Amino acid sequence: MKTRYEFKGCTYHLDKTWEYNYDLGPNFKGPYPPFPKVGKWTLLGKKLISPLGVAAGPLPNSKWISAYAKLGYGSLIFKTVRSSAHKCHPYPNMLHLNIKNSKDLKSDKKIVGDSDFPQDVTKMTVSNSFGNPCFDPNVWLAEAKKSKKAIKKGQTFGISVYGTAEESTSLEQLAADYAKTAKLAQQAKPDFIEINLACPNVKGAENPNIYKDVMAVKAITEATKKAIGKTPLVLKVGYYDSYKNLLEVLKPIKGKFEAVAAINTISKTIVDKNGKQALPGRDESGVCGFAIKDYGIETVKNLVKAKKDLKVKFEIIGVGGVMTPKDVTDYLKAGANHVQSVTAIMWNPYLAYELQQHHSR
Repeated sequence: MKTRYEFKGCTYHLDKTWEYNYDLGPNFKGPYPPFPKVGKWTLLGKKLISPLGVAAGPLPNSKWISAYAKLGYGSLIFKTVRSSAHKCHPYPNMLHLNIKNSKDLKSDKKIVGDSDFPQDVTKMTVSNSFGNPCFDPNVWLAEAKKSKKAIKKGQTFGISVYGTAEESTSLEQLAADYAKTAKLAQQAKPDFIEINLACPNVKGAENPNIYKDVMAVKAITEATKKAIGKTPLVLKVGYYDSYKNLLEVLKPIKGKFEAVAAINTISKTIVDKNGKQALPGRDESGVCGFAIKDYGIETVKNLVKAKKDLKVKFEIIGVGGVMTPKDVTDYLKAGANHVQSVTAIMWNPYLAYELQQHHSR
């Protein structure tokens, strides 16, 4: 779809470290399209300018939040933070993946990654592996407070939090750390808190599949909700291999969360063209972009069904493979209340504007 707004390249400096990108901010200087009016879209009780937002990932500070807020996205989530500083995985952190669609993810076949990112973002699939890095809470909290000030009428602001686990960390301690981080984040007065239960890029004792663990999700959700009180709680989950597992996870926490965001990335083994480890120090990393859309749509449909089967109310945020305005529409038709993107908006920051034009036709 052609518009008078075009951007070539990526807002994330792909040839630089996460720390460099944090300090410099996005590789985007405008122009900015006209800011849209509040429409019929809502999320967690707030009227929004757009049904499309930016999921946790590329917005680690106020420089990034401010830029994407001006671009007209309905929701903006501050990148996942912890209760203590945590280093980023070694560079490089993002690779282009040579796969065509979701069928390539259904086998155990290793996926080849390279640095040759294509120009056509609509069919792009990438791998990212950062490991939920963040600075000391005093630093990220100050940035979160600045970010909140950049949020305009018709937008909603969330903060993604994560609990840090060591080899000796008990489930009770992990849940307490999630709650502690959420309580810290609450000082920035976000509109909601999102607990990241499905990061595929963590290492050591941290479990990338904790969203499938009934007892763990129950403990973390209950502890966090108790800590933040009336602030809406969003659960960020991954792809469930079975509908039964999804029901088992949600049933014990009925009424203790306000929304589910799904999905996070799909974890796969990534190699270079010679079959060797492509990302330093980690064999597996998260696959995101075009190829995971089918997984995301399936999960949204299952969440709609779960609401009926469990007789519980919560909102659904559809995430995964949202590359075009049609992808947003497909998620809404599947039953999502709101939709978020990560990969596409880095290569096409005007996606929210294109969606607005799409809806106005």
